[in-house]
Amino acid sequence: MLWLLPRALAAFLARRPGTLVRFREASIHELLLALDAGEVDCVVGRFSGELLDSEAVRGLRVERLYDETLAIICSVGHALARRRKVSWDDLAAAQWVLPPPELATRQLLNTEFIRAGVTPPRPLLESSSFATSVSLAHELGTLAVVPLDAARLAQQHGLVQVLRTPLSSFSAPISIVQRPSSLQGHVYADFLAAVRSAAQSRPRR
Repeated sequence: MLWLLPRALAAFLARRPGTLVRFREASIHELLLALDAGEVDCVVGRFSGELLDSEAVRGLRVERLYDETLAIICSVGHALARRRKVSWDDLAAAQWVLPPPELATRQLLNTEFIRAGVTPPRPLLESSSFATSVSLAHELGTLAVVPLDAARLAQQHGLVQVLRTPLSSFSAPISIVQRPSSLQGHVYADFLAAVRSAAQSRPRR
């Protein structure tokens, strides 16, 4: 999702110049509460199956945009960075910085470990920011899970190494969530159209 909103915003402002767009960054649960309170028009983010089945989303309009590939990273000096292939045991034994348990990325990672018959890692630190996770992996020598786009960008700058792990198909669905009674004026409809168009034209792997 590193590129999605900037690209969507560029297209939207080209069509609606001078329009003020307010973005709020918070956990999915906090954003859903804001949506329910009418403080935001929509939520664009990662939603795990567990979260989509929860009471927090019940009754809301959910539109799946695409699946975002995730990656496991470590510092370039980490012992696992030199491995051609990293095993489940390697991942379980490592120190991690992970999102809080209520976030979709953490839930998806835990599910993958459980499916493999391995106890999910207990993190050394928790962070809801992917940028912070990259910095901590670089500075502290922990593993972290971040979107592949962000991982590749950090790798290009020599900060981290993307690991080859058993999580080859690890991904999180990116969705737009709205209230069922959302009134779509022309400006808001144009914003949603820009988000959908950006998602459809996303970089291919």
